[in-house]
Amino acid sequence: MAEKQLDREAFLCPICLDLLGNPVTISCGHSFCMKCLQDHWDQQVEYKCPQCKESFSSRPVLGKNIIIGALMEQLKKSEPSSDRGAGPQDVSCDVCTGRKLKAVKSCLQCVVSFCESHLQPHRDVTMLQKHQLVAPSNKLQENICHEHGKLKEIFCRTDQKIICYLCSVDKHKGHDTVSSAAERAHMQEELEAKTDLLKNRVQHKEADLQRLQQEAQDISHCAQRAVQNSGDMFKDLALLLEKRCSEVEQQIRSEEQIQQGRVQELQDQLQQDVAKLKTIIYKLEKLSNSPDHNQFILRFPLLSKDSETTESKTPTSHHRYFEDVIRAMSVLGNTLKVTLSEFELPDPQEDMAEEDLWLLEIDVDALVSEIQDLNNVEIRKDFLKYAQKITLDPDTAHPDMSVSKDKTRASHRGKQVYLGRHGLRPLQPQVKPCQVLSKEGMSGRCYWEMTVWGEYYEVREARIAVSYKKSNTKTTRGATVVQAFGVDDQSWALQIDEHKYSFWFNNVQHSVFGPVASKIGVFLDHSAGLLAFYSVSDDNMTLLHRVQTTFTQPLFAGVRLCNRGDTVDIIV
Repeated sequence: MAEKQLDREAFLCPICLDLLGNPVTISCGHSFCMKCLQDHWDQQVEYKCPQCKESFSSRPVLGKNIIIGALMEQLKKSEPSSDRGAGPQDVSCDVCTGRKLKAVKSCLQCVVSFCESHLQPHRDVTMLQKHQLVAPSNKLQENICHEHGKLKEIFCRTDQKIICYLCSVDKHKGHDTVSSAAERAHMQEELEAKTDLLKNRVQHKEADLQRLQQEAQDISHCAQRAVQNSGDMFKDLALLLEKRCSEVEQQIRSEEQIQQGRVQELQDQLQQDVAKLKTIIYKLEKLSNSPDHNQFILRFPLLSKDSETTESKTPTSHHRYFEDVIRAMSVLGNTLKVTLSEFELPDPQEDMAEEDLWLLEIDVDALVSEIQDLNNVEIRKDFLKYAQKITLDPDTAHPDMSVSKDKTRASHRGKQVYLGRHGLRPLQPQVKPCQVLSKEGMSGRCYWEMTVWGEYYEVREARIAVSYKKSNTKTTRGATVVQAFGVDDQSWALQIDEHKYSFWFNNVQHSVFGPVASKIGVFLDHSAGLLAFYSVSDDNMTLLHRVQTTFTQPLFAGVRLCNRGDTVDIIV
């Protein structure tokens, strides 16, 4: 045993007096723990060996002594854990003198940490067996009252402090106090409940995480499909346009040949007539110089008759060839531009529920249909850039309709008009509908919104319309009668009530399906012949009905109110 102790002492660090940890050997031959030597030199001005005091001009570079390190590992494995000295990070035994061994337990009552040897009385003595032993701790002094030097074993719920017995009868007298063990038991229950709650939240979040991971995969898959399908769709559209372009070009060239042939025939005929006329002129001039009077008299009537046979109609010149084709292509081009410029996919930055992922599933047929028909759902801000200031013209308003001073509101203040259960009856000429036109005419791209609301009746009935200026009037037996919007072929009207929509044109009604809202948006592209009505809700717009035609005059916004108390506001 003496030999073993001697061998162990030879490998102790002179600084921490424990077995060398991560040993390093400096040039003087002495070995230390690397951390002990680094900490020692960090606090010194000069670099000296802590054991022999040899000085170094500069701080030596430390490298691990591999041989000594291997011996330390074998020595630590061979000795009992109870014989190991306390390292820098360990709790040392408070009873050991000289070399401190590593503590294995701390006693809360004794406020002392013990190694295996000094802990033995707590295992053998009956009174000491009642003490509470815990894992080794450097914070035992926190359990001692600084004022009374007594053990803290009472918890004051009033002040939320751990106190000693003397504190409970002094400064904390009359407070709600319990033993630390009782408070620990109470908090233990809360801890277990809190732990269960947190575990449950972890399970839910892990489930959410799995769903999000699946959603990310679905998004990538759907995006790839959308890219592939959109690419195929645009290729198909390009091929279709190229094919149609070739067909139109062939038709134009064919028509060109026909017209060129017609012109060539006229040119040939005119050239023949010119040659014949020149021959007759030559003969007439020759006859004019003839001295024979009898021959002159006989031949002149014949030559004069021949000149009359060469008379032909002057060919008409058409300077506006293919204008119908150019006009049709212009309409088509404008329509495509509007369609492609206003077509948008859902915003990828917006949150989408899992059940809405199908929006990213876009096939070629559906996308082509969307491009041809525009999106049913539009973004309101995309239309507001075309917003036009519109005011109502009191001169066109029905006598029972009042127009506000700023000319942006009109109200029906007359008698109730009974329209029956099935909508509007065919209007008689003597009926004068309660409606009004805007003061401004529109001929470009325009957008405006109107809201219709009722004051006295639950059911609202109104028509939001566009019309030529004079299309809503006609003369009957010398009197001018106002026509309702949508009863002729020069006004277009969307009828709105509490439960449904319908579209009126040329006195023909078409059912319209869509979300019923009091706010209606109207978009007009006059040059492209496009008119669209939208149901507006917040920042989204749902297409209700669209018209594709040719407009020949400026259009005016109009509204017809059917029930007393109904009001319309122009809000854009």
